[in-house]
Amino acid sequence: ETDAEDADVLFEPGGALDTGLRLKDEGVVGAVGFGLRDLSLLRAGIQSGRIDAVLTYLAFTLLDQTASMELFPTAAAHGVRVINGSPLGMGLLVDDFDQRKSYLEHMDPDGARRRKLRRWAHEKGLTLQALALGYSLADKRIAMTLTGSRSRQDVEEALACLAAPPPQELWKELESDLGIPAPWTGLEGRPS
Repeated sequence: ETDAEDADVLFEPGGALDTGLRLKDEGVVGAVGFGLRDLSLLRAGIQSGRIDAVLTYLAFTLLDQTASMELFPTAAAHGVRVINGSPLGMGLLVDDFDQRKSYLEHMDPDGARRRKLRRWAHEKGLTLQALALGYSLADKRIAMTLTGSRSRQDVEEALACLAAPPPQELWKELESDLGIPAPWTGLEGRPS
């Protein structure tokens, strides 16, 4: 894991964060942020009061909602925007996941959770990737979702998801049927 080493480079005097802040002060950039896998390091950056945005990845998907409890509340309390990367789990949450190899198989080693999600999505008239992307896009605590598109087809599928997002009531069904916490859509009052 290189996040701890990356954090040293970010936070050390004269490091990446100081450079970003200098560029912001000079008007070269409009905002400063960083992305790491380690949510505790992202929280530390947020709590420093020196950044505008964080990028988390693989921590708010249909397979893992850790960021919802461990990052989003801190970001909201400090007015820091969250960018969600890899809502498709780097290829784990697409219809043809069982035809792909991934170094992230440990997130669902036998594929049972993904098969259940795919079956559920198809019953609702969606692809697994439309469900996964829609899940991130529906959560109002997320300022931006990066689709992780690798091909023209991926981009076209992402655009199709944007053109016809899943209905808001679907998220409560997802929670009741599969136990995956519904994204915070803003209709529920304050996020937990």
